[in-house]
Amino acid sequence: MIPIDSLKIPKQHLPLNIKLADPYFYRPGKIDVLLGAENSVFDFIATGSTSNSQSQNIQYTHCGLIYDCSDIGNDIKKFWQLESIKIKDDPNYNEVDQSLETFEKTVRYKNNRYEVELQWKRHWHDLNDNYSVAKKRLHSLIRRFKKNPVLNLQYRETLHVHEKNGIIEKVPNPENPINKPVFYMPHQPVFRDESLTTKMPIVFDASSSHSFQHLSFNDCL
Repeated sequence: MIPIDSLKIPKQHLPLNIKLADPYFYRPGKIDVLLGAENSVFDFIATGSTSNSQSQNIQYTHCGLIYDCSDIGNDIKKFWQLESIKIKDDPNYNEVDQSLETFEKTVRYKNNRYEVELQWKRHWHDLNDNYSVAKKRLHSLIRRFKKNPVLNLQYRETLHVHEKNGIIEKVPNPENPINKPVFYMPHQPVFRDESLTTKMPIVFDASSSHSFQHLSFNDCL
Protein backbone atom coordinates (compact mmCIF):
# COMPACT_ATOMS: atom_id res chain seq x y z
CA MET A 1 0.00 0.00 0.00
CA ILE A 2 1.48 3.33 -1.12
CA PRO A 3 0.32 6.59 0.57
CA ILE A 4 -0.25 9.72 -1.51
CA ASP A 5 1.62 11.80 1.09
CA SER A 6 4.31 11.08 3.65
CA LEU A 7 2.79 9.73 6.86
CA LYS A 8 3.84 10.44 10.42
CA ILE A 9 4.02 7.09 12.16
CA PRO A 10 5.39 7.18 15.74
CA LYS A 11 7.87 4.38 16.22
CA GLN A 12 6.26 3.36 19.49
CA HIS A 13 3.06 2.51 17.56
CA LEU A 14 4.86 -0.21 15.63
CA PRO A 15 5.72 -3.52 17.37
CA LEU A 16 9.47 -4.02 17.46
CA ASN A 17 9.21 -7.79 17.14
CA ILE A 18 7.19 -7.67 13.88
CA LYS A 19 8.91 -7.72 10.50
CA LEU A 20 7.06 -5.62 7.93
CA ALA A 21 6.85 -6.61 4.29
CA ASP A 22 7.46 -2.93 3.42
CA PRO A 23 9.39 -1.13 6.19
CA TYR A 24 9.02 2.18 4.32
CA PHE A 25 5.26 1.97 3.80
CA TYR A 26 4.83 5.55 5.05
CA ARG A 27 6.71 7.00 2.05
CA PRO A 28 4.90 7.82 -1.21
CA GLY A 29 6.39 6.25 -4.30
CA LYS A 30 5.85 4.17 -7.40
CA ILE A 31 3.46 1.22 -7.14
CA ASP A 32 5.30 -2.00 -7.93
CA VAL A 33 2.56 -4.49 -7.12
CA LEU A 34 -0.89 -4.36 -5.53
CA LEU A 35 -1.15 -6.40 -2.32
CA GLY A 36 -3.45 -6.48 0.65
CA ALA A 37 -3.81 -8.48 3.88
CA GLU A 38 -2.70 -8.16 7.46
CA ASN A 39 -0.73 -11.37 7.40
CA SER A 40 0.38 -11.97 3.83
CA VAL A 41 2.84 -14.48 2.45
CA PHE A 42 5.33 -11.59 2.38
CA ASP A 43 5.10 -11.01 6.17
CA PHE A 44 2.86 -8.54 8.01
CA ILE A 45 1.44 -5.35 6.48
CA ALA A 46 0.64 -2.28 8.58
CA THR A 47 -3.00 -1.12 8.56
CA GLY A 48 -4.93 1.49 10.49
CA SER A 49 -5.53 5.22 10.85
CA THR A 50 -2.64 7.69 10.29
CA SER A 51 -2.21 11.46 10.02
CA ASN A 52 -0.88 13.55 7.15
CA SER A 53 2.61 15.03 7.37
CA GLN A 54 1.39 18.46 6.18
CA SER A 55 -1.95 18.68 7.94
CA GLN A 56 -3.10 17.27 11.26
CA ASN A 57 -6.74 17.59 10.18
CA ILE A 58 -6.48 14.86 7.57
CA GLN A 59 -6.64 11.23 8.61
CA TYR A 60 -5.82 8.23 6.41
CA THR A 61 -7.14 4.74 6.95
CA HIS A 62 -5.32 1.78 5.44
CA CYS A 63 -7.23 -1.40 4.78
CA GLY A 64 -6.64 -4.54 2.79
CA LEU A 65 -8.65 -6.92 0.59
CA ILE A 66 -7.89 -10.64 0.53
CA TYR A 67 -8.40 -12.27 -2.87
CA ASP A 68 -7.32 -15.77 -3.80
CA CYS A 69 -5.97 -15.84 -7.36
CA SER A 70 -4.77 -19.43 -7.22
CA ASP A 71 -7.37 -20.50 -9.82
CA ILE A 72 -7.02 -17.52 -12.13
CA GLY A 73 -5.56 -19.70 -14.88
CA ASN A 74 -8.80 -21.66 -15.22
CA ASP A 75 -10.82 -18.43 -15.16
CA ILE A 76 -8.81 -17.03 -18.06
CA LYS A 77 -9.17 -20.29 -19.97
CA LYS A 78 -12.94 -20.23 -19.54
CA PHE A 79 -13.08 -16.61 -20.68
CA TRP A 80 -11.34 -17.34 -23.97
CA GLN A 81 -13.61 -20.32 -24.57
CA LEU A 82 -16.82 -18.29 -24.30
CA GLU A 83 -19.12 -18.95 -27.19
CA SER A 84 -20.37 -15.38 -27.09
CA ILE A 85 -17.03 -14.07 -28.36
CA LYS A 86 -16.81 -16.87 -30.94
CA ILE A 87 -13.45 -18.16 -29.72
CA LYS A 88 -14.79 -21.69 -29.42
CA ASP A 89 -17.86 -22.84 -31.35
CA ASP A 90 -20.22 -25.38 -29.92
CA PRO A 91 -19.79 -28.49 -32.12
CA ASN A 92 -23.29 -29.71 -31.23
CA TYR A 93 -25.12 -26.60 -32.38
CA ASN A 94 -24.90 -24.53 -35.53
CA GLU A 95 -27.88 -22.24 -36.02
CA VAL A 96 -27.07 -21.45 -39.65
CA ASP A 97 -26.77 -25.11 -40.67
CA GLN A 98 -30.00 -26.00 -38.87
CA SER A 99 -31.83 -23.13 -40.58
CA LEU A 100 -30.63 -24.21 -44.02
CA GLU A 101 -31.58 -27.82 -43.33
CA THR A 102 -35.09 -26.80 -42.25
CA PHE A 103 -35.44 -24.56 -45.30
CA GLU A 104 -34.44 -27.34 -47.72
CA LYS A 105 -36.82 -29.83 -46.12
CA THR A 106 -39.89 -27.59 -45.95
CA VAL A 107 -39.67 -25.19 -48.91
CA ARG A 108 -42.35 -25.76 -51.53
CA TYR A 109 -43.79 -23.96 -54.54
CA LYS A 110 -47.52 -23.34 -54.23
CA ASN A 111 -49.89 -21.02 -56.09
CA ASN A 112 -47.06 -19.32 -58.00
CA ARG A 113 -45.03 -18.57 -54.88
CA TYR A 114 -42.63 -20.25 -52.50
CA GLU A 115 -43.61 -21.22 -48.97
CA VAL A 116 -41.44 -22.39 -46.08
CA GLU A 117 -42.20 -23.40 -42.50
CA LEU A 118 -41.53 -21.01 -39.65
CA GLN A 119 -38.22 -21.70 -37.94
CA TRP A 120 -38.52 -21.47 -34.19
CA LYS A 121 -35.73 -20.40 -31.85
CA ARG A 122 -37.96 -21.31 -28.89
CA HIS A 123 -40.78 -23.80 -28.55
CA TRP A 124 -44.10 -22.28 -29.51
CA HIS A 125 -45.57 -23.31 -26.14
CA ASP A 126 -43.46 -20.51 -24.61
CA LEU A 127 -45.31 -17.95 -26.73
CA ASN A 128 -48.19 -15.94 -25.27
CA ASP A 129 -51.16 -15.55 -27.64
CA ASN A 130 -51.25 -11.73 -27.15
CA TYR A 131 -54.98 -11.68 -27.93
CA SER A 132 -56.02 -9.02 -25.42
CA VAL A 133 -53.25 -6.62 -26.50
CA ALA A 134 -54.11 -7.03 -30.19
CA LYS A 135 -57.82 -6.49 -29.46
CA LYS A 136 -57.21 -3.27 -27.52
CA ARG A 137 -55.01 -1.85 -30.26
CA LEU A 138 -57.60 -2.77 -32.89
CA HIS A 139 -60.30 -0.89 -30.97
CA SER A 140 -57.97 2.10 -30.74
CA LEU A 141 -57.41 1.94 -34.50
CA ILE A 142 -61.17 1.77 -35.15
CA ARG A 143 -61.75 4.91 -33.08
CA ARG A 144 -59.02 6.62 -35.06
CA PHE A 145 -60.60 5.66 -38.40
CA LYS A 146 -64.01 7.00 -37.36
CA LYS A 147 -62.51 10.45 -37.74
CA ASN A 148 -61.30 9.68 -41.27
CA PRO A 149 -63.69 7.48 -43.34
CA VAL A 150 -61.48 7.68 -46.45
CA LEU A 151 -58.48 6.16 -44.70
CA ASN A 152 -60.78 3.60 -43.13
CA LEU A 153 -61.92 2.49 -46.59
CA GLN A 154 -58.33 2.26 -47.85
CA TYR A 155 -57.35 0.19 -44.85
CA ARG A 156 -60.22 -2.25 -45.34
CA GLU A 157 -59.35 -2.65 -49.02
CA THR A 158 -55.75 -3.49 -48.14
CA LEU A 159 -56.92 -6.07 -45.59
CA HIS A 160 -59.17 -7.68 -48.22
CA VAL A 161 -56.22 -7.95 -50.60
CA HIS A 162 -54.11 -9.59 -47.88
CA GLU A 163 -56.92 -12.04 -47.15
CA LYS A 164 -57.32 -12.87 -50.83
CA ASN A 165 -53.59 -13.55 -51.17
CA GLY A 166 -53.53 -15.79 -48.10
CA ILE A 167 -51.41 -13.43 -46.03
CA ILE A 168 -54.09 -13.16 -43.34
CA GLU A 169 -57.21 -15.17 -42.56
CA LYS A 170 -60.33 -14.76 -40.47
CA VAL A 171 -60.43 -16.41 -37.06
CA PRO A 172 -63.87 -18.00 -36.54
CA ASN A 173 -63.85 -18.01 -32.73
CA PRO A 174 -60.74 -16.50 -31.11
CA GLU A 175 -62.15 -17.01 -27.61
CA ASN A 176 -61.79 -20.81 -27.88
CA PRO A 177 -58.17 -21.98 -27.45
CA ILE A 178 -56.74 -24.52 -29.90
CA ASN A 179 -53.77 -26.84 -29.56
CA LYS A 180 -51.72 -24.98 -32.14
CA PRO A 181 -49.27 -22.07 -32.05
CA VAL A 182 -51.37 -18.90 -31.87
CA PHE A 183 -50.21 -15.30 -31.74
CA TYR A 184 -52.33 -12.27 -32.59
CA MET A 185 -50.24 -9.51 -34.12
CA PRO A 186 -51.46 -5.93 -33.81
CA HIS A 187 -51.42 -4.04 -37.07
CA GLN A 188 -51.47 -0.42 -38.08
CA PRO A 189 -51.37 1.66 -41.26
CA VAL A 190 -48.42 3.59 -42.60
CA PHE A 191 -49.67 7.08 -43.34
CA ARG A 192 -48.11 8.93 -46.25
CA ASP A 193 -48.51 12.55 -47.27
CA GLU A 194 -49.39 11.54 -50.81
CA SER A 195 -52.47 11.14 -52.95
CA LEU A 196 -55.42 9.39 -51.35
CA THR A 197 -55.37 6.97 -54.28
CA THR A 198 -52.02 5.58 -53.12
CA LYS A 199 -52.25 2.08 -51.67
CA MET A 200 -51.97 2.14 -47.88
CA PRO A 201 -49.29 -0.22 -46.48
CA ILE A 202 -50.05 -2.17 -43.31
CA VAL A 203 -47.43 -3.03 -40.72
CA PHE A 204 -47.82 -6.07 -38.47
CA ASP A 205 -46.22 -5.73 -35.04
CA ALA A 206 -44.52 -9.06 -34.24
CA SER A 207 -42.66 -7.48 -31.31
CA SER A 208 -45.82 -6.85 -29.32
CA SER A 209 -46.29 -8.72 -26.03
CA HIS A 210 -48.30 -8.47 -22.80
CA SER A 211 -45.27 -7.23 -20.87
CA PHE A 212 -41.50 -7.48 -20.75
CA GLN A 213 -41.95 -10.81 -18.92
CA HIS A 214 -43.77 -12.38 -21.89
CA LEU A 215 -42.22 -13.44 -25.16
CA SER A 216 -43.20 -11.82 -28.43
CA PHE A 217 -43.44 -13.52 -31.80
CA ASN A 218 -40.05 -12.12 -32.78
CA ASP A 219 -38.51 -13.57 -29.61
CA CYS A 220 -39.46 -17.08 -30.68
CA LEU A 221 -38.58 -16.93 -34.38
